[in-house]
Amino acid sequence: MDKEKDVLALRREKFKALGQEINLFPNHFQVTHLVRDILALTDDPKTELDENGPVFKVAGRIMAINHFGKSAFIRFRDRSGQLQAYVKKNLVGADAYTLFKQLDIGDFVGLEGPLFKTKTNEWTLLINKLQVVCKSIRPLPEKFHGLKDPEKRFRRRYVDLIMNAH
Repeated sequence: MDKEKDVLALRREKFKALGQEINLFPNHFQVTHLVRDILALTDDPKTELDENGPVFKVAGRIMAINHFGKSAFIRFRDRSGQLQAYVKKNLVGADAYTLFKQLDIGDFVGLEGPLFKTKTNEWTLLINKLQVVCKSIRPLPEKFHGLKDPEKRFRRRYVDLIMNAH
């Protein structure tokens, strides 16, 4: 229980610090596509998708972050599905990348950019612009340990729906 209190205290400190720099609850980010729409476009062979292709504006909750020096891959989920995104310091700028490094799993972000295929042949959103849509204070359950107890899953159904795509 003390560990959970420490995590909440740390997240509250981050929340206060970020709140002094930016608006943590902006309402002007306009979504143009859902993840489902983007994935449907990738299935269509007529559509040409590359770094010079159409720009997509999506918003979702960060589900995973993998940092690689001055870049990172994130997995984000919206109400229609999950997609990978690539954040590179050169593309988003130093200020936006510094802001990105302060984000946690569970935060909501607005992302803008074209699609490209990675070396592993996975469609990925190449981020040109990044915006915080909402900072979360409560952390999501661990990826592997998560909500195993059926009683907890039913009591905290909202968390179960976030973590498991049913």
